[in-house]
This record gives sequence, structure tokens and C-alpha cells, in this order.
Amino acid sequence: MVYPSNRASINPTSLRYRTARNIGEATRLHDQKTNSPGAFIPPAERYKLSAKIDRWIVTQVIKYMTVYAEVFDDNRVYWVNLSGACLSDTEFTSFLESTIRNSDIVPGRLNFEIAESSAVQNLTDVAKVMHRLKKLGCQFALDDFGTGFSSFNYLQSLPIDCLKIDGLVIRKILHSPIDRMYVKSIIHIAREMNITTIAEFVEQDDLIDEVPALGDRDSH
Repeated sequence: MVYPSNRASINPTSLRYRTARNIGEATRLHDQKTNSPGAFIPPAERYKLSAKIDRWIVTQVIKYMTVYAEVFDDNRVYWVNLSGACLSDTEFTSFLESTIRNSDIVPGRLNFEIAESSAVQNLTDVAKVMHRLKKLGCQFALDDFGTGFSSFNYLQSLPIDCLKIDGLVIRKILHSPIDRMYVKSIIHIAREMNITTIAEFVEQDDLIDEVPALGDRDSH
């Protein structure tokens, strides 16, 4: 299913805190209760079912976008997570291209999220996937950024539109000057590359007050 969500973001141009309007894709399994993706994604990866799940999700999201195109305004962005398994699958990329081309959606409203760890492990393949889909107008976000490898060098080879800074990293800025400077450096470099940054899980009042200052050119 597709659920609405809000994310706190720092725009690299205006450098102002804003709430990004988007539709976040979230898979749910229904049994006696609703299960989050974390409950079944690991088994799916273990049994090599991730690519099939990704195909189903993309198909459903595009159907949703088509059906509700007249309900939501044109500024809606649909965020779809892609697993690491599908990134090296050329057939999956061809499937995406064909599905998007044969639909009536605006490709620029599709933002595919790829975990930083998956991107680093499959850098060459991920870059190829991104470049092919960027030609159609799709957008890309690097998810969970800041918890793993986080070398800024590889960002130059990936045509990404957005960096989603991991919530665990964001929470540390309240208590650690080093982590605060680390996040500011991410935002600064992203800004120089014209990449939007999104701070994940900004839920506490003190974080809501603190995050905007990280993108302020004049803050110290």
C-alpha cells in the first residue's frame, strides 16, 4: 500500500527548513495483524525474492499514481525503495523503463530510494541504473546516508537528487559537537553539488528547532 508521509528537509538553494510533501511507499503484509517491511524483507532477501517484491511494488505505485493523478496535485512525489538485489539485475531495469514508458505518469514524480550500503557495494551497477532511469526523468535518493561508508568521493559518480541523512546520525547532533559538524559537512557538500538533503526522523521538539540551523550559511 502507499501511505502519505512527511519528512524534514533542508533545501540546498533556500537553505530553509521545510516539510516535503510526498507519498512514501510502504509495503505491508496482512495476517492477523499488520506487519512492517522489516518483518519480512530479511526472509525475502534470504530466499532471493526481493526483486519480485520490488517489481510488484513499482507496478502498484504506478497504478496508484495513474488512478489518483487527478486527486493529488502535480507537486506530489512518490518515494519507492529499491532493494540491493534488483540493482544488478539488468532485466529489472528494463522492466522499470518499459513500465514507466507505457504509463501516463510524470516520471519526475517518482523518486527511487537506494540505501547507501547497497550503493557502495554495487557502485558501478547502481550508477548504470540511475543514468538509464534519469534519462526518463526519474529522481534518485540515497537513503540512510551517514551511517556507513559515507565517502563523498563516490557521490560524484552517482546522479542523485537527494541525500537522506539517517535518523540515528541526526539524533546525535544534540549531544555531540563532532556529529553536529559531521552533519553540517554533509549538508555543505550536498549543497555544493546541488543535492537536496533530508533529515530523517525529526520528531523531537529540540531537533525540530536545531535541524534548520544546520543548513544556515551564517550559523556557527
